[in-house]
Amino acid sequence: MISSRTCSILTTSFIVFVGHGQSVYNDVAVIVNINDPVSVTIGNYFQAARGIPAINMILIDAPLSETIDAAQFNDLRQQIEAHLIANDMVDSINFMVTTKGIPNRVSQSACDTIPFTAGCTSFDSEITLILGPESSQILSTNWVNSPYFGSTIRQQRSLTGVYLVTRLDGYNENDVLDLIDRSGPGLMVDKALTSFIGDVSHADAPIIYLANYNMFDAILEPIESIGWTTYIDTLAAPLVGTSGVLGLLSYEEQPTTGLVPYQWANGALAFEFYAQAAASFDPGLLDPVRLRAADLIASGATGVVGAANYTYASAWSGAIFTFQRYVDTLGFGLAESYYAGIRYLSDMSVVVGDPKTSLVISNTTAINESPSQQFQIHYDPNTSSITFAPFHLSTVSPYHIQLFDPVGHLLLSRALMPSDQVSVASLAPGAYVVRVGMVREVFGAGRFVKY
Repeated sequence: MISSRTCSILTTSFIVFVGHGQSVYNDVAVIVNINDPVSVTIGNYFQAARGIPAINMILIDAPLSETIDAAQFNDLRQQIEAHLIANDMVDSINFMVTTKGIPNRVSQSACDTIPFTAGCTSFDSEITLILGPESSQILSTNWVNSPYFGSTIRQQRSLTGVYLVTRLDGYNENDVLDLIDRSGPGLMVDKALTSFIGDVSHADAPIIYLANYNMFDAILEPIESIGWTTYIDTLAAPLVGTSGVLGLLSYEEQPTTGLVPYQWANGALAFEFYAQAAASFDPGLLDPVRLRAADLIASGATGVVGAANYTYASAWSGAIFTFQRYVDTLGFGLAESYYAGIRYLSDMSVVVGDPKTSLVISNTTAINESPSQQFQIHYDPNTSSITFAPFHLSTVSPYHIQLFDPVGHLLLSRALMPSDQVSVASLAPGAYVVRVGMVREVFGAGRFVKY
């Protein structure tokens, strides 16, 4: 993660976050349980890694329990609301992040029972509605239709009336810190080397198998139509060694290792459709049959949606919107993408991941280049400029730079001396592709993201 100070990166493929820091995460509030050392550690680590302002850290006095009752929830709700109101942050915060150690479920009657239309909901899903036009529906007997479902606009709480809430959680502290390290804006993904999988290997229930097969097929078809590789896995176990998985729709029995044997792509998102996949992140409550959200995080996924209680899989049929937004060139983040695919709020949905994680997409089938030499890139936020220093050129040899937007439009092509600066002051926020080399030799290619 690059700070606002001048920095150097040694690489042949790079991302530069122009102005990265508070300008990116100043609309993110982080909720920490002061009674849980793991919650405090995760909150502090995430704040430092993302440059989150101290005022955005909401410290609450919460029980050390994953499941709480309505009275306990209302106490925590009041603490969160009081912080937002006292610091004039009600509409300036667009995203909230809960940390491991913050309660996960709210039980008004009994969790873990069927029927499951009410009585046990996700803590995170409930607090999406605080201080908003639908706040009276919190802990009601009916789910709330999400105003962000299917959205094609970037999140603004002042317009949507809701917060997009994600969670930094996993089986243990290290799993969560690893999740933070592999997350964030501008993760590079090669379209030619990634795929989206629908896993319908629930072999003991033919009706559920067929329903999920049809639903997953409908979700993946629009992604396939724009050139992404997709397939539906009907085997009795996950595809061992499958590489470059960027999206997973799963109704899967747990592998014997407890980890999914996929090789995930950068920024990989997953939906686990089996009921209660996110009911607990406690490793002492392992389900010997089903796959859990924490398994997916432990195996290397960057984002997961699961249910805190029994629910209907159709609640996430909008995953079609999640994948479409996530690979859009407009740079929708993890939270925006997931919530575009979640129909209801004040329900069972739990979203795990850094809300600002986003992709920069390339396609090697359209680029014939094999960088073989290292070069150095310097970003100076004071002048909003970038300089390149190819190591195999002398200081008197010119080289060539090409700058492209995410869809491949050439914005700049010019010869430079190694000491020359390239101004990025006129660029709009977004992701850009850069190639550096000589006339017939490309010795470096990568990305930078301006905010």
